Amino acid sequence: MFGMYYVKYLGGSPESWFVVVAATTLLGLSSISYGRLADRLPPGRMFTLAGLGWVALYTGYYLSRNPLGFAAFYIIPIWPAFWLSYSKALMDLSDQAERAELFTLESALSSIYGSAIGVLASYLADLLGPCELFLLSAAAAAVTTACVRLLLHS
Repeated sequence: MFGMYYVKYLGGSPESWFVVVAATTLLGLSSISYGRLADRLPPGRMFTLAGLGWVALYTGYYLSRNPLGFAAFYIIPIWPAFWLSYSKALMDLSDQAERAELFTLESALSSIYGSAIGVLASYLADLLGPCELFLLSAAAAAVTTACVRLLLHS
């Protein structure tokens, strides 16, 4: 959806979209610094920081009205912070004997959840429009971040 939005709605070229994707992939190297941060901070704080990052990204997508502005937000590497926080929390919750089973269950649930969210997002993008879907995603990320923060602090 992001690529289609970039090209179809914002008027970016397919070639420049590939440059944006390459830059995003390269910035995935930020995982190293996020890993160090995840070792120093409690999981609740890491999830909060990652959640606030998602809110900022989706809000930026919503506010972007040209390919360059959208690309500036798209390349911000928030996903490594979330996945490292998530993986570290799973490792902390499990012992070595059950870790593989827990990660297998998590992988299966993520596939099901990801597919369901993808289908729902497609319908909502058709119904509301992609820009409004970004705003809805920012709101969902904000609510989820607040809920996770409350759950991890209770």
